[in-house]
Amino acid sequence: MFRFLLLVILLAGAALPARPAAAAQGGGGLRLSVSPGRDLYQPGDTAVFSVEAAGAGGLPGPFLLHFRFSEDKARLLEENELETSGGLILKQSLDRPGFLRLDLRLTAGADTLRQACACGFAPEAIRPTNALPWDFERFWGQGRAELMRVAMDPRLEPVAQEDDAAARRFLVSLANVEGSRIYGWLTVPAGPGPFPALVYIMGAPGG
Repeated sequence: MFRFLLLVILLAGAALPARPAAAAQGGGGLRLSVSPGRDLYQPGDTAVFSVEAAGAGGLPGPFLLHFRFSEDKARLLEENELETSGGLILKQSLDRPGFLRLDLRLTAGADTLRQACACGFAPEAIRPTNALPWDFERFWGQGRAELMRVAMDPRLEPVAQEDDAAARRFLVSLANVEGSRIYGWLTVPAGPGPFPALVYIMGAPGG
C-alpha cells in the first residue's frame, strides 16, 4: 500500500495547499464559514472558533444556528441552538489530548447549510486505546521484508474518457506479493502542471 501511495504522489508532482477556513454556500445565497483561532492547543486551554453567516448579497440574519462540540464526534461536550445576525465566537475546551470538533447547521427559511471544523489538543500525546497484539511488529516486519523482495514493476495504462476532456485518466498498478498486483486510478488535469495532489485510499482511516 505504501508503494502505491508513493507512486501516486510522485506522478502528481505537487504538495497539497495550506488548509483554508471551512466555508459553504447554499443555492439561495446563504453563506457559512468557521475557523479556529489556532490549530493546536494544550489540554485545559480554551479553543476559540470564529463563525460568520450571511444571506444573499451579504445581508445579515437573523439566522438559526445549531452547534455541537464533541471530542472527535465520539464524546459529546456541548450542544445548543441560538439566533445570530452574522458573526459570533464559540468557545470550548478539552481536558485531555484529542481533537475538538465543532459541527454547525445554519438555517434561514428553506435554506440549510452544514459545516464543520476541528483543532487538536496535544495530539502528539494521544495514546492507543487498545493493546497491540504480541506479534504486531514481527508480522508487519515480515510483511515489509517480503514486499521489498518483489520488483515494483509500475504500470501506467491510459484509459479513454468520453465525458471529461479536461483531464487524463490512467489505470495504475504495482506488483505485489504472491504474484498479485495493487490497482488504483490516477486522474491528471489537462495542461503542463504542476498540479496539487489529492490521494484517496479506500478503506483507510480518514480516506
